[in-house]
Amino acid sequence: MEAWYLVCYEPGKEKLYRAQLSLSLKNITVFCPMLRTWRPRTDCNGVRPFIEPLFRGYLFAYLDPEVIHPSRIEEECSGVSKFVRYGQEIKPLPASVMETLMALPACADERDVVPKAAKQEKAAQRPYRPPRKRKQRMSNPSPLQSVLYDKISRIVSTDNEMQRTAMFLALTKSFHDHTDHPGNR
Repeated sequence: MEAWYLVCYEPGKEKLYRAQLSLSLKNITVFCPMLRTWRPRTDCNGVRPFIEPLFRGYLFAYLDPEVIHPSRIEEECSGVSKFVRYGQEIKPLPASVMETLMALPACADERDVVPKAAKQEKAAQRPYRPPRKRKQRMSNPSPLQSVLYDKISRIVSTDNEMQRTAMFLALTKSFHDHTDHPGNR
């Protein structure tokens, strides 16, 4: 059965693009949310925009592991390092997580995130930018989707990319830990 899985790609932006291309050539849908951040410039007192993956080192792949085995993907797809495993097996991400990620303004349309320190230091020197787009909430979310949306929104708004990735991995692990308990079935 097709589902979304978390895949690690080898370090480097070119490896991300290579992994996306090689997975696409195998007819696997790939999703890698991007985020626009602002970094201080070294040549002047300004900031420079950068577009980077929301979760560096990870991308999402929609596939059926019974049709194309994950070990085959790991061996044949250039740029792909491995599937994220929980225990000894890969497990699909809940559809609600992926729907929430795809519904976020940061993922559908790049969002400006200015690091707090740079924001305070450069506020007076930064050129005028139009106001940020307002976040649009999901229409008629269920209570579970609303909680999930809030958790993922907090992860996305975290400035530190390593902390952001760690928070997301902890969130996905909590879903699998919760479903692995015999009383939860």
